[in-house]
Amino acid sequence: MAIKVDISKAYDRVEWSFVWFIMKKLGFCSKWIEWMKACASTISYSVIVDGTPTDFFKSSRGLRQRDPLSPYLFLFCAEGLSYLLHKGEENNLFQGLRLNSRCPTIHHLLFADDSLLFCKATKYNYSNLSQILQLHGRLSGQQINFSKSAVFFSKNTPLPIRTELAASLEVPNIGTQDKYLGLPFIVHRSKKETFAFIKEKVAKKLSHWNKSFLSASGREVLIKAVGSAIPIYTLDCFKFSYTLLDELHRMMIQFWWGQKQNEKKMQWISWDTMTREKNFGGMEFKNLKAFNLAMLAK
Repeated sequence: MAIKVDISKAYDRVEWSFVWFIMKKLGFCSKWIEWMKACASTISYSVIVDGTPTDFFKSSRGLRQRDPLSPYLFLFCAEGLSYLLHKGEENNLFQGLRLNSRCPTIHHLLFADDSLLFCKATKYNYSNLSQILQLHGRLSGQQINFSKSAVFFSKNTPLPIRTELAASLEVPNIGTQDKYLGLPFIVHRSKKETFAFIKEKVAKKLSHWNKSFLSASGREVLIKAVGSAIPIYTLDCFKFSYTLLDELHRMMIQFWWGQKQNEKKMQWISWDTMTREKNFGGMEFKNLKAFNLAMLAK
C-alpha cells in the first residue's frame, strides 16, 4: 500500500533543536550551525490588528516560509524522517515496495512536506510505520494530519484488509483520485479521462478571458503565456493522447479567432500553420504534440 502523508503546518511546527541536531550529525561545522541559529532565532514579528501594528515579539520554533534559507533547513528535518525509515526497514519493522527481485526496495519519497510512504498491506507493517512517524513527530515537532492524508492499495489486497487498515489509519480517503506534486496518483487506461482536469483548467481560463474585449495581440499573449503553459508540467511527465491535445489546440484556436461559447467563426488559417515561426507566416504558437514528445525524449 501507498500512504500519502499530509503534515500539519509543516514549517510552523519545526523544532529548531531537532534541525541543529541533524546538522551536527551530518558533520556541519559548529560555527556554521551557530550562523544558522542566528538566522532562524533572531527574527521579530508584528501583527496588524484593526489596522494598528502590535509590539514586536520573537518566535520560539518554526521556519519562515518564502525565506530562501527555510527550504534547505527543512530538508534537514526531512532527513531525520528518512533516516528513521531506513533504520526501520533494516530492522525488518516494515517492508517497502520492490519492483523486482534484483532492485532495492522503495519505502518513501519525500519532496519538502509532501511525503509518500510504501509498505506491505499488513497490520504489522503499518503499526511499526505508525510508531516511526509518531517518534519523528515527537522529535521534530511535526504532526501528521490523517484527515487530509490518503491511502492506496494494490488490486490484490483483500477488501477486509483494506477496510481494517484504513480504519486503523483513520484516513477517510481510500483509493480516491488524488494528486501528488500536482500530478494524478493513478493513470487509468483512458488518459483522456485521467487528464481531463487540464482541459477544464484551460477552458476555465478561456471562458473568463472571453468576457473581456481583447485585441488580437492581447489574445496572442494570453495563449502563449497562460493557455499553452498550463499543461507544460504534466506534458513533461506523461504522454497525452492526441485526442486530448487536439481538443486543447481547438480551444485555443477558437479563442484566437474570437469564438465565444456556441458561436462559430470562420478559421481562416489552420493550427499547424499558426505554430510556424513568424518568418514563415505563422504566429509561433506552441505545438503541444511536438512539445510533449520533446519533453519525454529528454
